[in-house]
Amino acid sequence: MVAALILAFSVMALLQFAISQWRLIWLTTASLPISENFRVTAGIDEGAIQPGDFGALLKLCDELSPNIRKTTPWLREMRCYYFLLTKGTTGLRLATTGTGGVGVRRKSDL
Repeated sequence: MVAALILAFSVMALLQFAISQWRLIWLTTASLPISENFRVTAGIDEGAIQPGDFGALLKLCDELSPNIRKTTPWLREMRCYYFLLTKGTTGLRLATTGTGGVGVRRKSDL
């Protein structure tokens, strides 16, 4: 019983460390500046990168280097993360408004 408790505690500590490390890598990467040439080529405004710009960045990455998917595993993680965020945002919008964000009210709500 004690061994199982130690194993469970160790697994939880390892998971917490892995998640913290993953977040640190993403935050460090996100804080790096993007060059002006890349920004112009991707069609991104001078302000901060918005969530809608991620699709343009992935498209540009695919156009410039189609073989990059095979050599960089982090790009797959980014695509998965982006997909989960967009679907999660859409799901939350549907759950809160019931209309997909349109905000149509019923007569009984008024």
